[in-house]
Amino acid sequence: MERYRLHFETIGYRYVSTASFSPVTGLSSPSHHFLCSQALTVHVVVWFNRTRDTVWTDQVNWLYPSQPEDSCHLDGKYFYNYSRLFDSFNLTKRGAFLVPSPTEKFLQEVPDSQLVECNRTRARQYMDKYGQNYTEEDKVFMRKARQTVSRAKQYLDEMGIPFWLSSGTCLGWFRQCDIIPYSKDVDLGIFIKHFNADLIHAFEQGGFFLKHIFGKVSDSYELSFQSGDIKLDLFFFYEAADHAWNGGTHHETGQKYKYIFPKFSLCWTIFLDLKVRVPCPSQPYIEANYGKNWLEPVHVWEWNRSPPNVRDNGLWPQEEWKEVIQVF
Repeated sequence: MERYRLHFETIGYRYVSTASFSPVTGLSSPSHHFLCSQALTVHVVVWFNRTRDTVWTDQVNWLYPSQPEDSCHLDGKYFYNYSRLFDSFNLTKRGAFLVPSPTEKFLQEVPDSQLVECNRTRARQYMDKYGQNYTEEDKVFMRKARQTVSRAKQYLDEMGIPFWLSSGTCLGWFRQCDIIPYSKDVDLGIFIKHFNADLIHAFEQGGFFLKHIFGKVSDSYELSFQSGDIKLDLFFFYEAADHAWNGGTHHETGQKYKYIFPKFSLCWTIFLDLKVRVPCPSQPYIEANYGKNWLEPVHVWEWNRSPPNVRDNGLWPQEEWKEVIQVF
């Protein structure tokens, strides 16, 4: 890098580079190059393969000699302040340049491409403290749960429905970078504005059995599917001015519940080699659902009593039970 710096400085540019620590290789590699002059800044972004079908670039981490605000014109927007994750793309020639192809798809990904990593240091500390003595039953469940996430991702992606890891599945990613072996289900979140009436049919066609429908699209909607011995819960979230929430329903009493979360956006992560979304920022979301002691494993969990963010939300009128409490 020193050789490049000296070369560009002789032709009137200031050369600055940054390096990144790869979560894949464990090595530090150059990730950004800046050629800066008073009239122009050229920003060269280095891309790395992440999984078989994704690529990533890291945020800028200034190395030499410091952040060059005095000589580089930086807009602080894309490919700069955050790590980014994209679907793999080809290159096609346009005039004298190579551009990502398909170009429109690449440009659509840019605004919502922020990448957050699970904290592997924290995951190792968790495993060191609580052990990793999985039974064969645990291993089978974790393998099937990963397959369930993969299949659900396929169907939701095909319908263009953004989803994220929620509840216990999100906690497993955030705390230990893995499936929680004793959770026994898979939890995904979807904003109700993205609901698609074809969703149930798509999952049934894919081999999922519809287990229950609770609530209605306008209020506390929730779907649950079964695939073998794995249950998949789809929680639909509603957005208020200062918070988001999803509902719950007790199928025997008609009691309604509301789970309140601080406002959040969505970021990408790699979870068990799958490109999926997670709430961003993640820790406030986790703490809302599991409290300040989320680092401690809890094996007994009452869905309508244990979460610190659950609130009673009235009763469904009995004349609506046929619609809002459907168990199959």
